Amino acid sequence: MGDRTWVNLKCRKADLDKIRVIIDGPGPREGDYPAPFDEILNEDQGGQWIEGQIHEANYGLYGPMEEIAEAGIPFVASSGPGGDYGPAVIACDGKRLFHLGASWDGYPYVEINGNGDFLPEGVMQRIREYYIIVEDAERIIEGLPPIPIEMRTCTLDKGKPCPHTSPKNLCQCCGLYFCDVCWDKHDECEPCSDCGQMHITTPCPASPA
Repeated sequence: MGDRTWVNLKCRKADLDKIRVIIDGPGPREGDYPAPFDEILNEDQGGQWIEGQIHEANYGLYGPMEEIAEAGIPFVASSGPGGDYGPAVIACDGKRLFHLGASWDGYPYVEINGNGDFLPEGVMQRIREYYIIVEDAERIIEGLPPIPIEMRTCTLDKGKPCPHTSPKNLCQCCGLYFCDVCWDKHDECEPCSDCGQMHITTPCPASPA
């Protein structure tokens, strides 16, 4: 038995059985709520999606969350603190998985050193990527199509529609779209050799942070 906490998970109802097997194992589990949940927080009365809480989650289900993502299942989740780790937010759009440290209110957090620099390097880019994944995952879970590429906004455009954003300007590593001008400034991204996830290895000049 490891360090236990809670996990809130939103997913498609159609994926519940696969998620249950990954978290609980193949055997049936008795309870008042659909496994793997110990409590229902919200659900779509139309039967598309459900959000619930899992109690006594071993290390915030870090390992099972990776397995769920590897199975191509979209979800949005958060976990509470444990004995030697803080809260976290997790999201997967069925392809990419993001797991970030979070504040007690459930927002991704950053550390700032004495020079005013964000830590770790590239964390602001990672947070932007996370919110893109959350948006796409939420839409897929609720039965809506992902945001079309042409509707994405350039990172530098501060939320305004960018007419120059195109499929060729999608960075396959960081998952962000850039207009032609910013794309020319975008440094090459590489997968982390330790965990295989896509991280920004050097500061990106196309990022406003």
